[in-house]
Amino acid sequence: MTLKDSLILVGCLVFSASLSVRAEVSVYEVEFSDFDEVILEGSHELELSVGAPFDIRVQGASTRDVLVAQEGHTLHLGIPKRSSQKNPQVKFRVSLPILKKAVVASSGHLFLQSVSSTEPLTLTVKGSGAIYAKSLTVDELTAQIGGSGRIEVASAEVSTLVNNIGGSGNTVFGDLTAGNVSVSIAGAGDLEILNPSKIIYSLTANLSGSGGIAAKTTDIDHLSTNVIGSGDIEVATASTIRANIIGSGNVRYRGEASVSSSVLGSGEVERID
Repeated sequence: MTLKDSLILVGCLVFSASLSVRAEVSVYEVEFSDFDEVILEGSHELELSVGAPFDIRVQGASTRDVLVAQEGHTLHLGIPKRSSQKNPQVKFRVSLPILKKAVVASSGHLFLQSVSSTEPLTLTVKGSGAIYAKSLTVDELTAQIGGSGRIEVASAEVSTLVNNIGGSGNTVFGDLTAGNVSVSIAGAGDLEILNPSKIIYSLTANLSGSGGIAAKTTDIDHLSTNVIGSGDIEVATASTIRANIIGSGNVRYRGEASVSSSVLGSGEVERID
């Protein structure tokens, strides 16, 4: 297990430990139900547990200082502008039967426990916040970042993965098994796959800027890339590679591959073993 793997797993556990609260810290419950989307606003912490009855608990602030509101099937969590506390240390714990969408809309941290579902799941970070997920087994996973935030997943098994990054954010997977993966990076963001992983069918990547894909222990059947700028892509093996490069970006691979490429600039498609 690498250091980054350890950090991912620790991140998923930190919030649970922090809820072993002292007697003087207030914890209260809020009653809402029939929601499958959660939005966290502000610099707060949220632990999400999926597959359990609806339950909402708030630690560290009075009811007048906390925003817990439901709009349709969406639960909003945060601190309203009228709050008497400028920077309250608030932690939310939410349980729900099914999760379809989780959003961190600022600098908060969301800790997501294991999810196993046939429902599509979307994880979104807007700003400098982060989502840490322990284990995801879903048909369709969309992970998207706008800004400098992070999405870290210790283990994922998906049929389809869509990863969109605009800015300098990072998406990190410990272990990944996927059917088809589509990646779009505009800016300096990165997708990183840490451990030996498998993309059964195809990885389609569109890079614009200096962002890249580091998947040097990931085997892929078909790799299709469009690189504009200085972004790099590295994979373990690929049966076929189709690469279009404009600029100084590079595509690197190991082993035998059938390669079709068009390069304008100093970039290259390179076998490195």
